[in-house]
Amino acid sequence: HSQYVGEDMDVTRDGDGWVIRGNNDGGCEGYRCGEKTSIKVSNFAYNLDPDSFKHGDVTQSDRQLVKTVVGWAINDSDTPQSGYDVTLRYDTATNWSKTNTYGLSEKVT
Repeated sequence: HSQYVGEDMDVTRDGDGWVIRGNNDGGCEGYRCGEKTSIKVSNFAYNLDPDSFKHGDVTQSDRQLVKTVVGWAINDSDTPQSGYDVTLRYDTATNWSKTNTYGLSEKVT
């Protein structure tokens, strides 16, 4: 977080949208300390302009998909869960590696 106003915002998911809120770290006294400025954002899409977006050569691997596995994680309890451990086992394996390096810079105004 920053020491400057406006640069210490926390962004969190809220349902189908986002909440941008001043963080509550640091010293504060008084009955309104917990009421930080917040902005609710929903129905939001960020699109790259295809006329101004440029990229270099694209290389594609000749590797083929081995297998697709679909599974469901169902919470049968009344307690909210934040994550699940899932173990996948398969009998087909291939070892290979590929490195991709990406850089992207855009300005939102």
